[in-house]
Amino acid sequence: MFDPQNVQIAVALVKLDQNRLAIAWNESWDAFVLPMTKIDAGPPAETAEQAAVRAAAEVFQLPCRVVPGKAGQAMRKLQLSSRDGELKDYHFTVVPVEIHPDFSSTSLAYRPVFFAAATKLLNGEYQPLSPSVNPILEACVEWGWL
Repeated sequence: MFDPQNVQIAVALVKLDQNRLAIAWNESWDAFVLPMTKIDAGPPAETAEQAAVRAAAEVFQLPCRVVPGKAGQAMRKLQLSSRDGELKDYHFTVVPVEIHPDFSSTSLAYRPVFFAAATKLLNGEYQPLSPSVNPILEACVEWGWL
């Protein structure tokens, strides 16, 4: 029986407003992606929330935090890894994250991040886009987050 590798990924859903989301260029994947990272299994083990905050802080180069009162939602997707060509069982935990309010007025103009309309991302208007983005956004629509 085939048993694909289980990969735990934290995704930072950073919204500028109700419709625009942070995306960034990932040189390793040659595509735009939502801020995301593998969850560090440790020790000490990292939570999905900690990993999502780390992913957002890496992209923005600013302190970030989980949106107060919000929690992550999980989803799974079997997907072919473009890195090694193997089918993997991706477990994505999508976490609402924001730039810490003490830094929210800091100019983002020089940062390697863009705010893109979720509808245009879902319609494939922005390319190249990582194949992991659409299933994540579709789940966010289902959850009522977009």
